[in-house]
Amino acid sequence: MLSGLQFIFSFLALVATLAAPRAGFAQDGFVFGADNEGVPVKVPGFGKAGPPVGARPELGAEGTADYAPILGVYSIVNPAEDTGGLWAVFGVTRQLCGALHRGEKSLVDAAPKGFKIERADIHALGFEGKGWNKDRFAVTVTGDSELDVAAGHPYWEITYEDNGRLATCSFTLGSFSRREGGAAGKEERERAIPFMYVFVPQMFGSILVEPHNAGAHPLSPGDVLSMVSPCGPDWCRITTSFDFREGFWYATARIRFNLPAAVE
Repeated sequence: MLSGLQFIFSFLALVATLAAPRAGFAQDGFVFGADNEGVPVKVPGFGKAGPPVGARPELGAEGTADYAPILGVYSIVNPAEDTGGLWAVFGVTRQLCGALHRGEKSLVDAAPKGFKIERADIHALGFEGKGWNKDRFAVTVTGDSELDVAAGHPYWEITYEDNGRLATCSFTLGSFSRREGGAAGKEERERAIPFMYVFVPQMFGSILVEPHNAGAHPLSPGDVLSMVSPCGPDWCRITTSFDFREGFWYATARIRFNLPAAVE
């Protein structure tokens, strides 16, 4: 568990670690750690829902989006088990999900290079589920969730409403099971904890709503956090969970779009 002093040093280290990919935030009018007084900043959140772009993707189609300009030295296919790797996955998630929600790109155009689009039920279960109806897709390297996790690849799940608009957008990174001899050391795991409490809400322009004592000292190495973020006149609810205990490296985020303004 982090002491107060350790938390301060971890947070400062987090700022230093994330200073490199500043271009990814500059395009949204925000540079992490910079004084932006007087500089126009876009409204936080994901913006207003737009009409869907293009038809539903063909299964097996490969993503075409090049996220290199915002990732810099970081990898999205094999993100490192450190705050840079977390930043890469969360950063691409924000761009990918936002573009789909606003109707700026099709799933093929928003999915990163190196990933392909498959049925989410087969990806998750290994067999066809009932009632798929072309409404839920996986953005995956291997086409199999177990293989993705074993190789350290993140994967996304995309669900559409009947009218074609985006309903949910989520990612999974790592396994919720303990691994012997995991790659993440103590320092990486300790830095990842404040990243989830402090930086992720900033990245999504959101407000933490559950639990109400989230981020209170001492910070928990594993937690489930709920946030709300403006999406035009509606709200997005973002649920993140993580586990950075010894032997673990696991993080997920699920964004639900087009919720009514009053969120229970």
